[in-house]
Amino acid sequence: MASLRLTQGQRIEPWAEVTVGVGPYRPPFAQQASAAGSGRVRLGLDAWLGSAFTLGIDLGYRWLIIDGAVGHAIQPMVRLGVHR
Repeated sequence: MASLRLTQGQRIEPWAEVTVGVGPYRPPFAQQASAAGSGRVRLGLDAWLGSAFTLGIDLGYRWLIIDGAVGHAIQPMVRLGVHR
């Protein structure tokens, strides 16, 4: 996983994240496991609403590969963060 904050200490903080992985996958009742791969790319903005709250928006694209079949998803997100 690689995550990058493009600015720090500002009221608006853009960021990017890239994640890839490989692991075992075994369907229910199967005797053997196979390899599965996945990845995710996300871009977002975090806006500080005060000293303890952030409002974030981001858009992510993720994929999953199992036995040659590829699944795709686009995930928009709105987050409210509380910081101490």
